[in-house]
Amino acid sequence: MIEFYNELRELLNVFEVSSYISIRDEKEKRKKDSQDVLTFALTLKSSNENLYRFFARIGYAYEEYKSRLSRLASEYLKHKLFTIELWKRKSLLIETEIGKGISQRNVARLVDCSHDFVAAQLKGKDVHLPRKNFVEFDRWIDKYENDCFIENKIIEIKEIKCDDVRDITCSQDHNFISNGFISHNCNYSSKIIEPIQSRCAVFRFRPLKQEDIKKYLNFIAKNEGLKIEEDGADAIIYVASGDMRKAVSALQVAASVSEKIDAENIYRITATAKPEDVKRMLNTAIEGDFIKARNCLDEMLINYGLSGEDITKQIHKTIFDLSIPDEKKIELIDKTGEVEFRMVEGSNERIQLESLLAHFMLAGKKT
Repeated sequence: MIEFYNELRELLNVFEVSSYISIRDEKEKRKKDSQDVLTFALTLKSSNENLYRFFARIGYAYEEYKSRLSRLASEYLKHKLFTIELWKRKSLLIETEIGKGISQRNVARLVDCSHDFVAAQLKGKDVHLPRKNFVEFDRWIDKYENDCFIENKIIEIKEIKCDDVRDITCSQDHNFISNGFISHNCNYSSKIIEPIQSRCAVFRFRPLKQEDIKKYLNFIAKNEGLKIEEDGADAIIYVASGDMRKAVSALQVAASVSEKIDAENIYRITATAKPEDVKRMLNTAIEGDFIKARNCLDEMLINYGLSGEDITKQIHKTIFDLSIPDEKKIELIDKTGEVEFRMVEGSNERIQLESLLAHFMLAGKKT
């Protein structure tokens, strides 16, 4: 039993949550065999910081009532810690002003605190949050749910240096509440249902330029001691299609499986066929050799583990690079869209892909 509790403690430590195990003998006996029973308890340390880390980073995932309370508790404790930090600043200010020869009463008025607080800080006591200065949790919940917001006093407004922002994240905390705001990132806002969209501010980010992605990949490689081959960088850029998140994920996975980050590994771990292989397959079909084109399709399905939708998307990309008249490209794009729709609706992927190759062959005969 103690091993189980130790494992739980280790898991909590991963999230920087401190806990301790207590064992009590309450003189109980097991009913079926009258054996003595010990009571084990895993207790979280009760500091504000520790409880905040628990509620914000772990919480309760399987019980809606507790999950709701844990989210509220994390916001409550964050606000409480913020308030304590303000009082610590007051403590430092008290020392400074007293050093200037100002009386304790005048310092109390200047800092907006009680004379007792000034006296306590001069004696070197720790800063504790006076109960009257902070609302209790039950009242916090009522206020939060009734008013839908909590006020914080603005201490100062100053301009700070900032870098370009590419994403909105919730650092460390294992939820989507960041400083009281719900944040979520996605590639297509249209896939978020309208009731949620109507309550959100949508920030749209354009796809990044290839040189920007390459620059950041080189930055990561330099700091992580990685070596990215030139064709490997080009492959990541092709796979990412302007999405830095995809680019970094591809680099991370590639680095975890091989020290050599080249195009071959990138295409394999991202389940992406080489652009030249897709183009060769389509050109083979256009030239009239359906069986050979079908064999190319088999190789991609087996070697790269692609789904029908993955191949369809790459075919769509490659059509624009084919040496055929524009009107034929339009016909093939239309057919590709139809095939993709059928696969999404549940049609057999293999039959649909071979049907698409047949249309490429027919298009080649008509040119």
